[in-house]
Amino acid sequence: MRKVAILLILSMIFPLCFSGCVSKNEYEQLQQKFNDLQKKVYQLQYENEQLKDELKLYQDTYGTVHSGVTQLPYVGGSKDQLILVNNHTATNPTWQQLCSFLSSDETEQKLFIFSDYTSGDSAKELHDNAESHELRAAFVVVDIEGDSRYAVNAFKTTDKGLVFVDCNYSRYKAHMLWEMNSLTKAGWLMYSVPEISYDAIAYVKINKELGMLSFTKDGQNSYEFYEIMKKKWAECQPRLTAYNNKIENLNKELTPNNYWATPIQKQLKEIENEYNELKIITNQLIPIFESQGVVKNIDLYW
Repeated sequence: MRKVAILLILSMIFPLCFSGCVSKNEYEQLQQKFNDLQKKVYQLQYENEQLKDELKLYQDTYGTVHSGVTQLPYVGGSKDQLILVNNHTATNPTWQQLCSFLSSDETEQKLFIFSDYTSGDSAKELHDNAESHELRAAFVVVDIEGDSRYAVNAFKTTDKGLVFVDCNYSRYKAHMLWEMNSLTKAGWLMYSVPEISYDAIAYVKINKELGMLSFTKDGQNSYEFYEIMKKKWAECQPRLTAYNNKIENLNKELTPNNYWATPIQKQLKEIENEYNELKIITNQLIPIFESQGVVKNIDLYW
């Protein structure tokens, strides 16, 4: 940077030096140009340092970016190396376009059909489906502490920035971090699970746990949002646990003969009130799923 600035300044000075003496006015003009160029050099140096910091932050947060690579260093359930199908006319989607695509895509359902269908197979299929629908997508390899790997997708939305997506339906079904038990012998009092998207927003950040929240149109893609939601679920968990314990104990007591007994009816009323309160609380939260572990490295293949 300094060499460029010196050359620029010398290119202005040398012609004047070889043409003879300069007038006071010309000297002042030259001095002003020199000062202006020096200011530009300092500004460019400052901007260069800022860009270096931003690049380091990007690498620390989002990992290493690979462009145009279709043969991945990742094998699927068949043990074959995965190969992406890119569409060179695909473009970055808006958040709404991404939501619409995910609501119609059925990649997650494949997990119920093929037992050897891995996160890599899922991420490849979602990538290829998105590209065929003109949505630019990335295949993302996430290295987890403990020498395990996991695959998700990424979309660079035009209005919300980079969004990581995962759609491993059956893994989510088995690893929901919240649930409410139902009375098995009192059919009128059942907890109906709210509609859940088993497509998820993945929250990926190096040296942080790999977070997963159910995909919603109102969702946010910042890691801070995931941490806030996780904290809210943690605050709610003791009440959910206590509620589930009450249900479990009452299920053991209930018989066709004692259902209408006053003590049982009193418990049922208390449980119903608790259920209604918890339903209000949980409906305000986004379903959260178990983390795969702490992220140690990220590679994005566009």
